[in-house]
Amino acid sequence: MKRTLLGVLLGIIILAILVSNAGPGKLNDVLLQADWGWLGVGMVLKVPGMWFKSARWAVAIRRATGRPVTGAFSASMIGFAGNLILPARLGEWVRVSVIDKRNHTGRTLALAALIATQLFDLLLLAGCFLVFSASATDRLAGLHLPVIGLALIVLFVLALPVLLRRKSATLSSWYDLICGKMPAHLNRLFARKLHFCLQGFSSLGSGRALMWIMLLTLLAWGVESLSVFAVLEAFRIDATARMAIMLVVFSNLSFLVPVTPGNIGIVQAINVLLLGTFGVRQAPALAYGVAHQGIFYVVILGLGLICFYREGMSLNLLGRAGRESRVEEVSPASQS
Repeated sequence: MKRTLLGVLLGIIILAILVSNAGPGKLNDVLLQADWGWLGVGMVLKVPGMWFKSARWAVAIRRATGRPVTGAFSASMIGFAGNLILPARLGEWVRVSVIDKRNHTGRTLALAALIATQLFDLLLLAGCFLVFSASATDRLAGLHLPVIGLALIVLFVLALPVLLRRKSATLSSWYDLICGKMPAHLNRLFARKLHFCLQGFSSLGSGRALMWIMLLTLLAWGVESLSVFAVLEAFRIDATARMAIMLVVFSNLSFLVPVTPGNIGIVQAINVLLLGTFGVRQAPALAYGVAHQGIFYVVILGLGLICFYREGMSLNLLGRAGRESRVEEVSPASQS
């Protein structure tokens, strides 16, 4: 709780500094003159982008379990909303709990499948940054090396399922050596968790599943870029495809390490700095940052709340999320 309050305070301080620098009067004028039609388009486009991400997750789980998957969109919306409310991205744990409740997949498997699909997000975002930042501004040149490092790490992790399969005999002997020194109950628990984790990543070894995951990833981020473009147009910013894509890249990379709840203040600061490199004044840049994140919150929390109660869940699940994420679970799938 103390960490959350400190995060809120930090977000408020950052926003106050940004508003002061942009000029409260100028910011107010830009917000009042916004084109509500374009803002509506930006809001509507948020929904298919999130559906594509949930469908991608369902593809990975179906490949891992060999069974149809239901409720992926509801689980995703509840998880997205949970990430805005709960600290340390615990919404992801709520998300896998909901999909397990619907499909009895096991939370370890569902979480591993989710991580596998999100690796493609990181790879695409890193690739877009490297392609578009080179011609956008020299100020971003110092970030090329860290982003290349991130891309290489993601590529290595994506290649791991293939590498592990080729070295299965060697890994089996190492596994037997390590587990032979464990107590029997820990050995069984570790083996079960490892099995479901590898099963969750199995979609990376299927050509057809990979094709669908990559296609849905491109569609999700393409729609997200269109949403950003629409909101930029709402504030009469001379938007370009490069500008929209760079905003998507930086905003989403900032969520890798959430500093404030929902990264409020952090996202707006990034928007102002990045749009400034394109020659956009601070007032419209900040107005875009506030409006775009506001739209995101309205859509996520609105749909998340609807899905939460449609699933017949109670607020107790949010209270248990932090405790359950630190305790080993024995899912229905793990008992079969």
